[in-house]
Amino acid sequence: EYSRYSFKHGGCDWLLRLKTDGTPIGVLHVYDLNWEFIDGKFFPCMVGYALGEAFRKQGFAYEAASHLLNQIPVLFQRYEAMAEPLAGNHASNSVLRKLGFTQKRSLSDRHSTIWHKKLVRRIPRTNHDEYLHLRERETLEDWWKNHPPADSGYPQSNAS
Repeated sequence: EYSRYSFKHGGCDWLLRLKTDGTPIGVLHVYDLNWEFIDGKFFPCMVGYALGEAFRKQGFAYEAASHLLNQIPVLFQRYEAMAEPLAGNHASNSVLRKLGFTQKRSLSDRHSTIWHKKLVRRIPRTNHDEYLHLRERETLEDWWKNHPPADSGYPQSNAS
């Protein structure tokens, strides 16, 4: 479960907490949420996660990342995701495999592996006019202020 977020340039972070007592256990990231597209498709966003050592290998990373991956198309209009864990991080690579990511390539100069996942069956295409319309929408930060998640730190909106 995620309960907080942080707006950054092109990304969001969520603090992961235990459902039982609210103990912070890690963080979940989505970034590279830019407006660039090629061949009618937006570039994939990047996802990542980090858990405290005491909370690893208990399914928390899978649960949080699974929830986030289901929400990315709705919240961010991105239909593909990528991840780049260290090649030797077998636990993280295993989580990505379980989430349905496929390994694309290894980057020996960075000692990491690139993983990819389509988040929808059919990736919508866009054109320049649709792109401009998307850019005119309220910013993500404004959207969060008007639609705050529980315990976000933003006052609840009275708008319906």
